[in-house]
Amino acid sequence: MEMFENDWGPEDPILNDALNASFDENVSLAWWMYFARTAADPGVFFDVGAYSGLYSLIIPKVRQDHRVVAMEPSSITYGRLVRNLQLNILDPAILAANIAAWNTDEQITFKHPFGIYTMCPGESALGFAKVDHTVSARAIPLDSLVSQRSDLKDYVDSASYDFMPARNVIAVKIDVEGVEPRVIEGAMTLIEQHRPFIICEALNEPAKQALRALLLPLRYSVIDVDNELNLIFIPTEKFEASRSGFANWCAAQPTPLVLTAQPEMCMRVDPLP
Repeated sequence: MEMFENDWGPEDPILNDALNASFDENVSLAWWMYFARTAADPGVFFDVGAYSGLYSLIIPKVRQDHRVVAMEPSSITYGRLVRNLQLNILDPAILAANIAAWNTDEQITFKHPFGIYTMCPGESALGFAKVDHTVSARAIPLDSLVSQRSDLKDYVDSASYDFMPARNVIAVKIDVEGVEPRVIEGAMTLIEQHRPFIICEALNEPAKQALRALLLPLRYSVIDVDNELNLIFIPTEKFEASRSGFANWCAAQPTPLVLTAQPEMCMRVDPLP
């Protein structure tokens, strides 16, 4: 992965945290890897709010037969996401889409707090108090990605990726800075049909309550990850087996993730041994 050091500091704070052993989603990332490694069959992972691609890059490194749809609506960040996929030669396994997930098909305006050449991990449709510029992006329901090929639009309709529409969705990661319930509302058919594992950011207690209200009636159980902002939603029928399996899997991994820093401020995600 690539990062530039500016006068005001590193411009990819997530990658910088990973390089400095201060990444704050270690447990969530371990669950994400566990879902990939232990899946019975090859499948598709949806990385909603992919940013520069850390979660997306992990999947084909853990297991080469999986595929990923990485959705990132910010145009400048999408460019870095694509660059990181190419650095790792993973573009055949990861479909990078410059679109957002939502509960309807529409254009959404994002308010960006910094200059047009800067990335921002907190960029959201809810906006900021300080705004430098706006960016519009296509937004689609995740349900459209598991329907018919004629329903696919913008990037995800690429004929180069024969795994779309997705036929076996294993897990979904949603990190969209406060509008996660909107994404869930647009994924109800996907959730009912595929029963994916879901890693979902919740910035505060009202957000947690809103997500629980949507997913618990769909027969999901939840793990509130200590010292992280994520909730792990697991289909209730898989909950006990997943929880014990994850504990055993973690205990058997001396180094679950190998992140190698390069002198030119790049990072490579190496496969597990």
